[in-house]
Amino acid sequence: MNIFNQKDFRNLLSENNIVVTEGIFVYKSGFIGTAYINKEALAPLGADIVNSCLCSMTQNALDKELNFKPDTKTVLIIGPAYGAISYPPIVAFYLRALYPSVKFVTSRTEVDSYGRHFIPEKLNQLYVMADEYIIVEDIVNEGTTIREVSALLPDVVNSVICLVDRGNNNSKDLGIEKFYPFLSVDMESFDPRVNPSLLNSGKKINTVLGKGKIWVEQFGQPPYGENVDFSKFSLFK
Repeated sequence: MNIFNQKDFRNLLSENNIVVTEGIFVYKSGFIGTAYINKEALAPLGADIVNSCLCSMTQNALDKELNFKPDTKTVLIIGPAYGAISYPPIVAFYLRALYPSVKFVTSRTEVDSYGRHFIPEKLNQLYVMADEYIIVEDIVNEGTTIREVSALLPDVVNSVICLVDRGNNNSKDLGIEKFYPFLSVDMESFDPRVNPSLLNSGKKINTVLGKGKIWVEQFGQPPYGENVDFSKFSLFK
């Protein structure tokens, strides 16, 4: 298995058109922007490449001093629904080889009809048994998912590792102890309630990637009239 450095991973994204810039994208936070990282485009590269990306992400976190308390016996690795839900087993296998005395358990969250995360009752026992938590994310924009999932966890050490942070986030702003993005990129995003000018730029909302379909169902495609109240977007509630 190959372990990539950040430059290798950045080149992989670029060479395979994983960074998409066609149209206006709506992120989970309700913010908008002109760039999107299409994580689904990793899958056609093959399981070996995807596994290498995730192991490289994990090794990067270890290099940046991700570690566990001496008395930690069980670490729960959580893949929030739905983007990173398949990632925890790969991360767990990689860490298990390095920490054979620690049990790595994998789990997930689910989302309600509003897209908000919760822990299903049938998985509560997994969360109770853990001494520490690792949240595994794919792409972090404004960190909405991380804040939601972290708020569900007991007050023990919790860390987040992710493939790409595209919002200049840090652990303090995210409300967690440790944050380890494999790659950090600066992709500007806007709050349409404050700065709606992008919505009248002539570009259309991308309804395939992100939350654009929800947006268009509510407001239609731009341009919009002067009386549209974007604060009523359902993801802001």
